[in-house]
Amino acid sequence: MKIVIPYAPEELFSDADHHLMSSLGLDPIFLFNRALEDWTLYSYGQAWDKYENTVDCIHEHLYVKYQHNPQLLESSETLLNDRADEVTLMIVQVAGYLHRVLQDIPDDVVRESLNSDVYHVLRVEKLDPIGRYGQLFSQSEPMYA
Repeated sequence: MKIVIPYAPEELFSDADHHLMSSLGLDPIFLFNRALEDWTLYSYGQAWDKYENTVDCIHEHLYVKYQHNPQLLESSETLLNDRADEVTLMIVQVAGYLHRVLQDIPDDVVRESLNSDVYHVLRVEKLDPIGRYGQLFSQSEPMYA
């Protein structure tokens, strides 16, 4: 199943957010998928747990991405350690945005199968800032309406 949602990056991310993501080798799709994968945590969890999960996940991501460039890995990890609270806040904001957008899908489309209990099986396939839409898909089949 594919779902198309509105996407207005300027409503979610500032220029400073984009710069931070770029400096860490992240992109908005990564943040959207983090919010979906750990939906319950980023929506209802304790602040410290959100922070710890973000740091652990992104450290893993950085290690895989930069394992052959120790200098870049070290500088990225230092930046993450200094600014992890900002990255965590971005993911929390994305989770809130996704919840609002997914709840606005009309009932006659697939509303019954899109409650917050199944957000963790959704993944972002594409975010188009020019066309102002995002495309999500379900990793598990079937999702019954």
